[in-house]
Amino acid sequence: MARKHAEREKGSKGTGHGCAINVALLCFLVAIAAMSGVFLATQALGPQAGRDKDAQAGALPKDYQDRAAARLRSTMGTITVKASIAARVQMENGTAPAVLLIQNDADWRYPIRVSILLNQNAQTLYTSGIIDPGTCLVQASLDVPLEPGDHACTATISALDPETGHVVAQMAGPLMIHVAE
Repeated sequence: MARKHAEREKGSKGTGHGCAINVALLCFLVAIAAMSGVFLATQALGPQAGRDKDAQAGALPKDYQDRAAARLRSTMGTITVKASIAARVQMENGTAPAVLLIQNDADWRYPIRVSILLNQNAQTLYTSGIIDPGTCLVQASLDVPLEPGDHACTATISALDPETGHVVAQMAGPLMIHVAE
């Protein structure tokens, strides 16, 4: 009997030791998963992640403000989109930078993203990076070269949640791109 009892004690010690290793391993894996999540979150939502490289701090220069006639404003629930883009965009040729005159108002808390679609075939001509409040984008190159002439487009301004980056409101309006040559 004493022998059986000693074997049982030996076995229970071994099982307890295995259980402690399993718990330690599980804690280690959970810690790695948590650190990976924090790393990925800080990479995705870092201060420069997805920011438009052409956006600059401040409002549009005075000489452009009169030309930025199209003011897109919309109220969706409690969110009023307060940003602007030129109604008529001039380009010297089909590959030259387009003078877009995008502005995100400084007194508004939402970053924006702007996209321009060609009405003729719904082709995306341009998608900006994130444009923070209090910044503007005077000009940018389109993703698709255009032939000379007038091109009817639709500009969409998407307001993004500052913490998650999800779209919280959108406003769309007409935009004409004129390519000189």
